[in-house]
Amino acid sequence: MEAATAATLLLQLIILTATTAFSAHPQQSHGGSSCIAAERAALLSFKQGIMVDPLNLLGSWQGGGGCCRWSGVRCSNRTGHVIRLDLRNTLYWQDQSELYMDNPHGMQGQVSTSLLALGHLKYLDLSGNNLGGAGVPMPSFLGSLRHLVYLNISCINFDGRVPPQFGNLSQLLYLDISNIYPYSGQVFSTDISWLGRRLSSLMHLDMSGINLTSVADWAHEVNMLPNLRALRLQGCQLTKSAPAIVHSNLTLLEDLDLSDNVFYAPLAPNWFWDLTSLKTLSLEFSQLYGPIPDELGNMTALQVLDLQDNGNIAGMIPPTLKNLCDLEQLIFTSVNLGGDITEQMDRLPRCSWGKLKQLGFIAANMTGNLPVWLGNLTSLEALDVSGNQISGHVPLGLGALSNLSVLYLGSSNLSGVITQDHLANLVSLKIMDLSFSSLEIVLDSAWTPPFRLSTVKLTSCQVGPQFPVLLKQQKGIYQIDISNTGIADTIPDWFWDSISHASSVDISHNQIYGNLPTKIEALTWQELHFNSNQLNGSIPELFMNVTKLDIVAFLLPLDLTQKYRKTETDRFLCCELLSSFSVSFPFLFIERTDRASHTTPTTDAPSHVQAIESCARIKSKQTILSEARK
Repeated sequence: MEAATAATLLLQLIILTATTAFSAHPQQSHGGSSCIAAERAALLSFKQGIMVDPLNLLGSWQGGGGCCRWSGVRCSNRTGHVIRLDLRNTLYWQDQSELYMDNPHGMQGQVSTSLLALGHLKYLDLSGNNLGGAGVPMPSFLGSLRHLVYLNISCINFDGRVPPQFGNLSQLLYLDISNIYPYSGQVFSTDISWLGRRLSSLMHLDMSGINLTSVADWAHEVNMLPNLRALRLQGCQLTKSAPAIVHSNLTLLEDLDLSDNVFYAPLAPNWFWDLTSLKTLSLEFSQLYGPIPDELGNMTALQVLDLQDNGNIAGMIPPTLKNLCDLEQLIFTSVNLGGDITEQMDRLPRCSWGKLKQLGFIAANMTGNLPVWLGNLTSLEALDVSGNQISGHVPLGLGALSNLSVLYLGSSNLSGVITQDHLANLVSLKIMDLSFSSLEIVLDSAWTPPFRLSTVKLTSCQVGPQFPVLLKQQKGIYQIDISNTGIADTIPDWFWDSISHASSVDISHNQIYGNLPTKIEALTWQELHFNSNQLNGSIPELFMNVTKLDIVAFLLPLDLTQKYRKTETDRFLCCELLSSFSVSFPFLFIERTDRASHTTPTTDAPSHVQAIESCARIKSKQTILSEARK
């Protein structure tokens, strides 16, 4: 979001000026590399409270020498005092996006009271580390570090009440105590009046994830912060808002996030519609209802509007939207807009056509055809109109969107042919989902895609009978689904190269035939869905490492015995292998079947084959019982 980024950069510049006016690079600090002895001792005491340091943030913190050269430490060039301590876990959000629930890169330990010795500290960031736990509250003693202008102790897994002592930090410009942590304790506040009493300089406030249910007048409390640029109260369990504020002090506010709350209230009237300085307004998942008000047109600085997953917001986009000439992102996913999609999109401000980057209209209950002028949105990076009852052809203007990286047109009634004219200029395309539509993809066999896809989903589109050339040379692909697409072909050699880095591959419910290769070079496969085809041969050695394999044995008489011939553990290994299979039908009979006569193996089959067959039957029975219980 460029709007949020601009506000953040401005704030960072102000904070940088405030915290480095008398600081220097550690090698140029007061007294060379030295620092004040009491402050060095305080830092070493803090280090003793850290049990695990996966990123080795404290590796340079040794007893001898000057602490001003230590990683994360900055000192004043004039006085030698420590004024900056930055020990944030820089990999926290990356780990969360990859669903690492145990925060593997965060330091583990506690926040030592020794930090009180850093009486000149202006900047403190400990975010994303495991320094809390059940029954461990936010450290109230931080409220005594009265020179702080920046405090970030977010995502640390604290528990209990937010200390009102933070209200003593009258020089604060930036405060982030958010608790958006998948396995965090319950942090709450019943009174936030301490914010407005002495924190009038505050420019950035993030209390996301803090339970503010008991704070009835929260809107008037934050209105006491006249310098606020960013206010983020995501997931605070807010149940009430204010229809209006008689005198708004938030004339500089640019970023407002009230998402993931439970207002159960009309979208309008509401106090935030008077905030004409807003550039980002995030209201998703907030249980709001009613029409979108005409007052939206007064927010002429707005760049991002996100109303997604408020299913009871209904009706047409107001015509006053035409005033929003800086609009970049419009997210109406699972909002009951209804009506004709062209009529709705005609209300997009023409003055912003060259700026719009993201349009999200997923499951917005719209019908009609995509507008023919779609190609005029030259800056568009993401378009998602899936899950609607839109019909007709995809306009050729789509092919003019050279910045488009994300395209979702699936789960719709779209029909007609997608040709290379639709795709030839989509050089930035990364994600394409046309699944569950009536679209047909017709491409010249010699055509080379100009893009490198990471995800492609074409389920139930008409792609075959040949393997789609669309996938050729797509070596960075992560997820592919071309199931039920009318392919009646052998698997070309280039396909295995294209999916070598994929985590999920689905080519099921086609008429794909021929033998699988004996060896496949691949790095990251986790799921393979090959069922309901006419493949033959042995399962390649690599397949033994997948976590999910869907096959139908009467169409795929594959030999599993090649890898397990040497020991008496065949039965165990086979059972372990099959225990990782997720079967798409309530049976899995992997037997040595004569394809011509369909006879089952004789009882004098080798012991390792009998073990595998027995194990397969055991697993198939377990699957049948499991399905029956469901």
